[in-house]
Formats: sequence, C-alpha cells, structure tokens
Amino acid sequence: MQLKIRLAVSLVSLVGCAASDAPVARSSAKVHVTGTSFEHLRQRGHSLVFTESATVQSLDLGSNRISPLSPSLAGVPWGLVELGDRLVVGVDGYCPGPDGASCVSGLSLVQLDPDGPHVLTVLDELWDPHSIEVVGDRMVALSSGLFDPSHSVGCDMSQLLEVDARGGHRAVGPIVSDARRAVQAFGGIAYSISRAPVGFIPNGCAVGDVARSPRSIELYGTDGLATLAVSDDDARAMWLLGGTDDTLWAARPVGDGSAGSDVLAIDRAGRVTVLGRLPAAEVPIMAVAQGNHIFLGILRTDATDDPERCGGATPCQTAGESIVRTLARTGERTAVDDVVVAQRDEYFAQLLVADNRLFAATSRALVEVDVGADPGME
Repeated sequence: MQLKIRLAVSLVSLVGCAASDAPVARSSAKVHVTGTSFEHLRQRGHSLVFTESATVQSLDLGSNRISPLSPSLAGVPWGLVELGDRLVVGVDGYCPGPDGASCVSGLSLVQLDPDGPHVLTVLDELWDPHSIEVVGDRMVALSSGLFDPSHSVGCDMSQLLEVDARGGHRAVGPIVSDARRAVQAFGGIAYSISRAPVGFIPNGCAVGDVARSPRSIELYGTDGLATLAVSDDDARAMWLLGGTDDTLWAARPVGDGSAGSDVLAIDRAGRVTVLGRLPAAEVPIMAVAQGNHIFLGILRTDATDDPERCGGATPCQTAGESIVRTLARTGERTAVDDVVVAQRDEYFAQLLVADNRLFAATSRALVEVDVGADPGME
C-alpha cells in the first residue's frame, strides 16, 4: 500500500471524505453549533468570529451566545481578518442583492460596516485564493493562481498582494508557482513556494516542473519579503503547521513517509529542531500554542479493502478521524488525552486559542476542545 499525501492549499486530501449528515461523536469536546463549512476563526475582543457557509458569525466568549454579523454573502468565503476596527471577509462570487442581479464577478474583499456589507475591492489578479492575513497596517492575500487578462485564462502561478485600508492593492515580490497556504509566524506570514520557472507567454502562461524543482519558505512581515534560511532538502519536503512570533512549526516525512513524519520547530535564523516523530498513520496538519503547550492537529489514516471507500484499486489508505494532541513546547506528550474533533467523513479546518480556550472548526461544527485541568493555558 502506498499513501500519497499533498499538503498544499488547505489540508490533506485523501480518499473517503464524502460529506455526511450522521451524528458526530467527539471525545472531550463541546459542540457550540453545527452547520456547514465552519472556517476562518479569529478572536475579536471578547468574541470569536468565524464563517459558516456564506455568513459571518460571532460567539460571545462570556455567554457563549452566537450572533450573526452578516447576511448571507451568497458566495464562498475564503478568508476573514480584522483590519483596524473593521472586519473584512474574502468572498468568491459575492452577491449583495437578493435577486443575484448585482453579483460581483471575481474575488471580493467585503467590509462589514454597521449599515451592512460593502465591497472594499475586487482582486482581479487572483483566482483560487487560500490565504489572507493582516501584517502591520495592511492585508496580504495569496492564492494558487493568477489571472491573465489578455487571454482570459487562469494560470497555476502565484504572487503576494498587499491591500491597504482603502482597497488599493499592489503585487509584492516575483511571480512564483505552487504557493501553499500561509500560516502566521514571526509577526507576519510564512508560506512555501516552488522555484520552478514561471511566466506569461503569448498563448497564456508557462510553468516549469513543480514536482522536481527546489522549494523555499517565504516570510512576509513589516520589513517586507524574505526567504527563510533552511536547506533545500528541508524546504522541498516540509509542510507548514503554524507558528508564533518566535517559532515556525512544520513537518517533514521520514524517508519516503512509510516511517512517519517529524514535527519541527524552526527559529528566525532557519535552525531546525525535531520535536518528535509521528507514525505514518498520523499526519500532522496544523499547530497552535498557548503558554507552555503546543496543540497539534492530526489526521489519522485507515487502511481498508473497501472498494467504495478506496474509489478504485484496493487496498488503500483513507482519511480517518481527526484529533488534537497536547504537547509540551519541547515536544514531549503530556498527560492530556487526545481529543477527537472530527470523524473520517469530516473536514478539520482550523484550530485557534481565544481567551485561553481552544476551538476547532470543521466542515460540520464549531467545537471547543477540553485540554484538561492544567494545560498550561495561562
């Protein structure tokens, strides 16, 4: 059996992830609300804001009361940030009118004002977006593709965009290929790119051999764009999990991956420390920290001979349940039990610490994770 995993835009893609309306059993987790496609968690004051389907909602962290912050945006949210005192949501296919006659073509940044949503700007340059964050006094957006207006075609190339508070935007740095989901780290963002040659050509665009080309980890902060000083071998193999102001967490396979993967801590100088190793059946997909602990999101995989789950040749490896594991900052496991946050047919989208509470967003629920009586959350 061979497990093929691509950690790129947002999460692991494996066989057997069809949606289901079946009840979900979760250990040591409180379900605050169920629905469809919970993502983009942010703390805003004493509230947790998030997207659910095509709406933006808020959980009061004092009362646990949930309130809507927007009407239906009638499009697909691809990001949510707070710039100054305003919430801005990235929407693909924003339709402000009930009849759909006033739909905005392309990728909008929609500002949620007291009198309702307003389009701040449209990012015509991008398609297939996956990341938006605030760095300093501006937003930065990243996608898996660029749009070539001269040929009305989308290209598998990427470029970072800065967006100011008035909606003005400009490209930063070179055009690259295979830019993967950005994580917050070192006071800015970190993301992985391929160094395959790319460019626009008369008939559209050209992209080199992404699979065989070197990769690098790019950092964008208030000082601009820089490349993290890790080795080519590390940069090619790593996928990013999350970070803090002084650490970037990543993972890389051990050999061909059959022996599992190492969880890594990387400092600003590019020094890599191995925190621990997970077996092949446990794939690290995200990490957040609070106090003395790291909360690691893990996708478990299952071996199966079921043709329906494999979708083809058997046997195969399929996506199983997703868990949160509590580690010490040095990587050791703690006495806190693993917590199941999503079942095998459920997408685990994000972890966030807000007011010393740990939340998980999945394709079916907003979940609060019980990490024990003394998890080092202070």
